[in-house]
Amino acid sequence: VDPQIFVLMWIMIFISFLFFLSLIFWTKDTFLTGPSAKEEAQPKSFTREAIAWSKLFRVIWSPLIFICFFAIYDSFFYTIGPLMAESYQGIGIYSGLILAAYWVPTFLVSMFTQRLTRRFGKKRTAYFGLLIAALPLLIFFVGDSPVLAAAIFFVSASFSSFSVPAISSAYTDYINEAHKYEEEIEAISDFLDNLGYIVGPIIAGVLADRVGYEFSFGWLGIGLIVTLLLLVKLTPKHIRISNRVID
Repeated sequence: VDPQIFVLMWIMIFISFLFFLSLIFWTKDTFLTGPSAKEEAQPKSFTREAIAWSKLFRVIWSPLIFICFFAIYDSFFYTIGPLMAESYQGIGIYSGLILAAYWVPTFLVSMFTQRLTRRFGKKRTAYFGLLIAALPLLIFFVGDSPVLAAAIFFVSASFSSFSVPAISSAYTDYINEAHKYEEEIEAISDFLDNLGYIVGPIIAGVLADRVGYEFSFGWLGIGLIVTLLLLVKLTPKHIRISNRVID
């Protein structure tokens, strides 16, 4: 890969960061109105924030771990998926169909998620959706054709597409049940989500360099299966926040 591409990437990131700082500076007082605005704008201390995060993690540790591993799963497809598609010889422009096979189910399957969550619960729908999505990835240990890759991507994405709306709905319930922890719940879930998208490409790159693209997806499948089986076994049926029960 041309090193100039990475130099240009960091330049664009730096410029974007400058725009972000400018946006914060010019809009920091926009929504501060009313007598209590100054009080509400006061940031919480690091100690109080850390304690709140610690308490929340002890309660909703399972959905938080799940959202991190889902981000790792998703980042694999965006990181080494295009490289694997380009590595197949003789398919030319049709290599894009391999990635399309991962995106299409998102629009087709998610509309049925509500029916599943009503029957099985939100957490179980999310967990088993990603668990079943991990199983087809094991086929990469024994096959590596472009048609097979597209089929695996499609089947895997068809089941993982249930997970995002299901777990998002669960987080909405947590926030509704504990309004005073709304900011903390959003912050810690975003942190774990971002952590997954940071760690995922690193793991994908290391595995691809050591074992190749197809085997990288296979090892991803093994890691997800082990993790999700543990989550299914150890996660309580109901998670309590405040004084009420959340499914």
